[in-house]
Amino acid sequence: MHGAGPEPSRGEVLVIALVACALFVFVIKLFGSYAGRVDGFGDNDAYIPIASAIRHWDFHGVSVRHFWGLPYLMAFVSFITRAPERTALLLVSFASSFVSIALAYELWGGWVAAFFAVLNFDWMQRSFLGGAEPLFMALLLAGFLIARKGRWPLAALFSALCTTVRPVGFFALLAIAAVLLWRREFRQCALATLIGLAVGALYALPLKLYFGSP
Repeated sequence: MHGAGPEPSRGEVLVIALVACALFVFVIKLFGSYAGRVDGFGDNDAYIPIASAIRHWDFHGVSVRHFWGLPYLMAFVSFITRAPERTALLLVSFASSFVSIALAYELWGGWVAAFFAVLNFDWMQRSFLGGAEPLFMALLLAGFLIARKGRWPLAALFSALCTTVRPVGFFALLAIAAVLLWRREFRQCALATLIGLAVGALYALPLKLYFGSP
């Protein structure tokens, strides 16, 4: 950025993100219950019961209103750490947010990563109160970075995984296919397509087993 001064280093971007996180959490705790804000924020009231149902393998009363990529990871983290599902949600959201910022730094440099960390209040809410967006962005940007290195099958895998969190990730798979077709790399395109289909099938199979329909 011309005239903007030296580009922030990776460490400086991390400090910016940590300060934003600390201020956000401090202000929330200053004016009320942090746990209560987490439970009532966004779609958390849907994700937490789904993750609990997956962890305990009991799906009575669970409705399929959202994609389950985030609850699967929440259930895994909760199982490994023995932490409640709400804590697992926050662990995933916090970690995914910082991973996304690090990936933005690798993709576009320090200024973009710094603005990415603090410019959007909705992003900070979903990062530090819980939401699917940080995990979606971490998987999506990982796919972008891997695609930049020409590792198309792995890029397709990450793009397919982000689609299990937010369906709009499907466009990342389409972009990979379009690039490979344009380059006439038909084998790579076929492999990427198979990977996307495999992830989709593996995602749908448990829903078929749980509810009788994918």
